[in-house]
Amino acid sequence: EASTETARVLLVTDDLSAVAALVAPGGWQGLVEGQGARDLRMNFLPAEALPRVGDEVMTSPVSPTFPPNVLIGTVSRVLDSDPHLPYRALEVRPAAHPAKLHTLLIKDGKAER
Repeated sequence: EASTETARVLLVTDDLSAVAALVAPGGWQGLVEGQGARDLRMNFLPAEALPRVGDEVMTSPVSPTFPPNVLIGTVSRVLDSDPHLPYRALEVRPAAHPAKLHTLLIKDGKAER
């Protein structure tokens, strides 16, 4: 939410945050969710996905909210598959440490009144 003089933001690490994302270079799509801590969790990757530690995680072209191919972070851990779930999950280390952020730049947007 933005106005001419202020902006209210939700950090990707917030436990209310979720972002449609993909793992490059494989192109596997899923949902990155905040955990209320530094690392994020990416859920709903196809069970056959084979992400590796260090792979980049970007915003997805199918996201209705964010522009595509913005770096979210990198894969920090691939979680063991649960045989009872049809998807895999992983942990993502954000590209920027949230505690060190101090400036917000709104690149392409207009304030709504």
